[in-house]
Amino acid sequence: MEATQVVYSMNIRNTATTVFKTIMLSKQRYGMNYIIRILRGDDKFGWKDEAHTQMETYGSLKTLPDFKIKNIISWLMANHYLYVSNMEYGILALTEKAHYEMTNQVAWWVSNKELSLHIEERRVTEALKSLRKSLSISEEKPIFLIFTDYVLQSLASAMPSSITELKNTPGINSAMCDKFGHLILRTIENAKKQAEKELREKRIEKVKGTDYQSVKALINEGRKLDTIIAKTGFSKERIVRIMKDLHETGEIDVKPFIEKNIKPKDLYKATEFFRQTENARLKTAYETLGLDYDILRMCRLYIADLKSDIIAIA
Repeated sequence: MEATQVVYSMNIRNTATTVFKTIMLSKQRYGMNYIIRILRGDDKFGWKDEAHTQMETYGSLKTLPDFKIKNIISWLMANHYLYVSNMEYGILALTEKAHYEMTNQVAWWVSNKELSLHIEERRVTEALKSLRKSLSISEEKPIFLIFTDYVLQSLASAMPSSITELKNTPGINSAMCDKFGHLILRTIENAKKQAEKELREKRIEKVKGTDYQSVKALINEGRKLDTIIAKTGFSKERIVRIMKDLHETGEIDVKPFIEKNIKPKDLYKATEFFRQTENARLKTAYETLGLDYDILRMCRLYIADLKSDIIAIA
C-alpha cells in the first residue's frame, strides 16, 4: 500500500537514498560532516580523496541546506538505518534496513517535528561549539583535536549530567574527561537552563493569544466541553492541549472543569492509574483502561504538578 503524505511532513526518499549511496561509494570510511560536504559539493577544505568529486552523488544535494541534510542523517541514525562503525571518528555505515530502502521507490514521509532538533539540543550544540572554539584558541590546537563534530553531536544528543555519564558518551575518552569533563558538563547544564527559559517564555507568550484566551473565557463561564468545541470550532484534542498550556502556565486552574466534564468513576480510575504506574504513557493507559485519549489527557493533567518556575514567570 502506497504511503500517503502527512501534513507538515517531508518526503525524505531522495535525500535518504542519496545519503545511503554516497556512504557506499565512499566505502563507508567517513563521518557525517564529510559525507554532507560530498553531497553539497563543498570543496572549501579540500578532499581526502579527489575521486570523491567524481562520484555520481557529488553535489547532488547542493540546494538543500546543510542543517536539513544533517537532521535527516540524524533521524536515519536514530531509527537504525545508519550506525557508527567507529566511535572515535563517527564513521557512518549502512544497516540492512538501509539496503532495503535503497530499492524502495515509495514516498517516505517523515514529520517535520521528527526532523527538527529540539530547542534544548540546539542550544547545547551551539554552546559546545562555542566552548570548542574557545578551547581551540587557548590550547592552540585545531578544533577537531579538542573534540570532533561526531563527539559534539554525541554530547548534544546524550546531554550527560555526570562524569560517569560523560565517560559513557560515544566518542568520549578518559583523557578528555580528565581535562575538560567538568567544563563540558557545566556548559551543557547552562545551555539546558537557557533552553528551558526560552521554552517557558514562548509558552507564556503563546497562551496570551486569541485562541487560548477564548477557551479560557469559556471555561471561566462554566461552559461544558461540547459547548466549547461547538463555539470555537476546535477539535476536542486541540481544546485539551490548550487547557494543558493554560493550566501549566498558571493562566487558569482547569481541575474544576475536568471534574465537571468527566464521570467521577472514570476520573478516579484514570487518576489512580497515573499515580500508581511507572509507565504513564497514554497508549498504556488506553490499553489498560479503555478510556479515550482525550479523557486520559485530562485525567493526567488533573494530577500533574505545576512547575513553580513556569507559574512565576506568568
